Amino acid sequence: MSAGYRGYIASRPVRGEMTPQHVQNLVVRDYAARNELPFLLSATEYVMPGCFMMLDTAVGSLDEVDGIIFFSLFMMPPDEARRRRIYRRTLQLGRSLHFALENLAFESERDIDRLEDMFRVDHFAKSGLHAGDFDSEIVCPICGGLPASETSVDFSGVTSDVKPWPRVSNLLVCGGCGLLHKRTTAEWFQDVDIIYGDYEAYHQGQGAEQSVRHQEGSELSPRSALLVRFAREQLELPSSGRLLDVGCGNGALLRTFAAEFPSWELIGVDRSESGADTVRAIPGVEQFVAGGPADAPGRYDLISLVHVLEHVPDPISFLSEIAAKLTPGGVVLVDAPSFATNPFDLAVVDHVTHFSLATLRELTRRAGYELRAYSPSLIRKEHVALLTLASGVASSDGHSLRVPDSAIAAVSLLQRLATWLPRRFVDQKIGILGTGIAATWAFEHLPNAAAYFVDEDPNRFGKPYMGTPVVAPADVPADLTVFVAQPPPMAREIAERLAKEFPGPSWVACPSLDELET
Repeated sequence: MSAGYRGYIASRPVRGEMTPQHVQNLVVRDYAARNELPFLLSATEYVMPGCFMMLDTAVGSLDEVDGIIFFSLFMMPPDEARRRRIYRRTLQLGRSLHFALENLAFESERDIDRLEDMFRVDHFAKSGLHAGDFDSEIVCPICGGLPASETSVDFSGVTSDVKPWPRVSNLLVCGGCGLLHKRTTAEWFQDVDIIYGDYEAYHQGQGAEQSVRHQEGSELSPRSALLVRFAREQLELPSSGRLLDVGCGNGALLRTFAAEFPSWELIGVDRSESGADTVRAIPGVEQFVAGGPADAPGRYDLISLVHVLEHVPDPISFLSEIAAKLTPGGVVLVDAPSFATNPFDLAVVDHVTHFSLATLRELTRRAGYELRAYSPSLIRKEHVALLTLASGVASSDGHSLRVPDSAIAAVSLLQRLATWLPRRFVDQKIGILGTGIAATWAFEHLPNAAAYFVDEDPNRFGKPYMGTPVVAPADVPADLTVFVAQPPPMAREIAERLAKEFPGPSWVACPSLDELET
């Protein structure tokens, strides 16, 4: 039973100044009296660098008291992931935290951003930055660092639901954690609002989910089938439970999961209501929720984020919302593009973050999670991971704390391809392999419209795309040149395979950066 508040007193300096313990006690007691909080006793931290033993004890006993009164906000741990675990436990138990010196209280999910903003301001102040150095458009959404480089983008873009778009925001590489991300200008937010207001998932196949290959030459499979198989193989999923699919679109994952686990309760959440009726009609779906994860009722054993994280401007806060919806031992399934294996992801207008494995690890660590399982090859060009809430404080492995060569190479490849395509196929009618992001981007950068789109997915045969016929490889005219719009290593493999299977047409693979520079 709760019975008042414990006070947390530090023997260490707070923001560089040592306040005597008896003064700290007076400040805490005065705060408790002014706010009519029953004060029980104080806990004094040991004078040891990085020691939070007494704080951990106080947090561990939150189920026995109403909350904790800190002398100062800045007596919280300097590690964001550790702070977020304290926030999470406080909210789970329905308790509160108070910070006497700043006259602040933490009582709900919305208070997290307010407190974390104060830590960010403190970080910038200690870094010696001036007010003019702070530009919210360029700050890293993972670590709050400033960019080591910024690249102006000259090529046009593609939306994540695969429609041409006239511009792409500048690309930044964080000097702190190495994250590749877009400059979030007012124009970028306006573009995103328009894109999501008219979103059409898988419109090239009239709503049928995209089919992908596990590896070159393997059979085509719906992405959701591979993801559900991965979760089933990595987790001991019970016969019944609760799944929350965040960003559910038209319900592709929910439909596949329902077929495998018919006794599970399924909830779909999406900002757009365009697929709401389709989702509600899926067997096992209890509810469709228009909004974000915080709007979904209850807690869940499994939460899926399929092509969601890359859209989120503040992924740390977003993952905190997800954490609040997990049952004890719950798991998060993540599927996100890998720009290192698919540079065309940089052209997706509404993808604000572009992850490497290192920056994906750094994000999960800072948000209070750990990687339980990971595959870079389950779905080509994508990161697939299972996350669980961290049981301890994980430290950075340091691999991400530099500007990755892959980020610079990916940006350079698209910049050069945008000028190479019209030169290579000048005055030439060609086919383009694919009807996805890369093919749409290539189509927009050619001087003349392609004669055909060529696709290996049967769901897309015979359905015109962008006013252009879509044909199977077997139906390509023998005298046609087909540009294989895929990342260079994959494009070479695909071109070689198709040349053997269909030797008539000329299959031209997307060149590598080295080939473009020679």
